[in-house]
Amino acid sequence: MRAFTFTSDWEKRHLLDVPLPELSPQVLPLDVDLVEVADTAWADLRPRVRTAYTRLIRPDGAMPYRLLDVAASKALHLERPRLFAIVDGYVAGYLRCHNEDPVEKALAVAEAVRQIGRYGQNPDALAACTEYLASHALNGHRPHLSKVRMLDALL
Repeated sequence: MRAFTFTSDWEKRHLLDVPLPELSPQVLPLDVDLVEVADTAWADLRPRVRTAYTRLIRPDGAMPYRLLDVAASKALHLERPRLFAIVDGYVAGYLRCHNEDPVEKALAVAEAVRQIGRYGQNPDALAACTEYLASHALNGHRPHLSKVRMLDALL
């Protein structure tokens, strides 16, 4: 892959340096899963997801920095790994999400990942992957990958 982001751009501490009410549990609940959330709930959450991306990609005066779309998606993924897909050029290209606007491209990737995760037998396959990972220790600990992250890795 050619995707590259400086670690300093997406470490969790950068998000926590600035108050982000867009990420409060009242706005974006901690347990929301992009793949599993019901359509009606996603319709309600989608504008809030857009606002979170917009806040990091197109900061207002309260934000001391602007993140590129890749770094913003990684930072948001660290905060809500079950809700935010990581958006890089490879994944966006593979999913044919070519929108020039980085916020709209991130939302298009989220929609595509959501559709893939819900299509046909994919929910059962993702559940099997989750069970497999939960039952196998790797270097002494059991890894946990969200369905969103598993789909990103598979793409």
